[in-house]
Amino acid sequence: MKRTMIRLIGGLALLAVTAMGVGDVWAARLNQPTSATPAAGLRVGLNALLSEHVYLAAAATNDILTATAGPNTTTITPALNGTLATGGVAVLIPLYGPWTGGRNVVVTVTHASAVVAVSGVITGTDIYGRTIAEAWAVTAGTTSKTYTGTKAFKVVTSVTITAAADASADTVVVGDGNQLGLDVRASAGQGISAGLVGLALKEMLNATLVTTGTITPFDPTNSGWSTAFTADPRGTFLPASVPDGSRKYELWFLSDDPEYSDTGKVAGTG
Repeated sequence: MKRTMIRLIGGLALLAVTAMGVGDVWAARLNQPTSATPAAGLRVGLNALLSEHVYLAAAATNDILTATAGPNTTTITPALNGTLATGGVAVLIPLYGPWTGGRNVVVTVTHASAVVAVSGVITGTDIYGRTIAEAWAVTAGTTSKTYTGTKAFKVVTSVTITAAADASADTVVVGDGNQLGLDVRASAGQGISAGLVGLALKEMLNATLVTTGTITPFDPTNSGWSTAFTADPRGTFLPASVPDGSRKYELWFLSDDPEYSDTGKVAGTG
């Protein structure tokens, strides 16, 4: 796996980053970003980055944890036993090295009549091997409730389930989602409009130009690895056509501070 940085006239850097899933190994390559709508606020010193996700399997509701009864006024940590898990550890995207991306986690709780409120913590590691955790919760009522995670996990090592009341009639399953983690911070709040038009220079689906995905960028006030933060440390990308094992995503996006992608710092803060 390789990363390539090229300094262009005016100081604008292009950095190609590959993030690969199941299937062929695709080498990083540089393409001049193109877009019918230029990114707002493009200026000297920004980095244009390429993130690729190739042939990712379709998400499944229970491939991390299969049907598990909720707890009764306590906290449980069931052994992860879905199809992605081996030895109680679930690998969301196979390990080809650090530049291979992550996915969000989805918790679904069902009940024959009305879900009893439950919560917990998802713990694992990100693409750089750093411990990452996300608090999850669903409220009471209706027969089915879903928590859709916002952080990208490379590996999930545990999921706790906590109930203040008797939730033993709840059924909890945990699976992976369709939000894909970015290897480097997507800029936000630094003179660049948030969202796909403001951040993306080019989006490709199976070598066809599209503009239908959604970037959730790095949030300087709410991105972090602990449960104190609810946003991903680098940002995520949600394709309109979700992974099905045959799709290749290429996304060029902007970053002000890629060098801080594996730290808790914000550019200019030391």
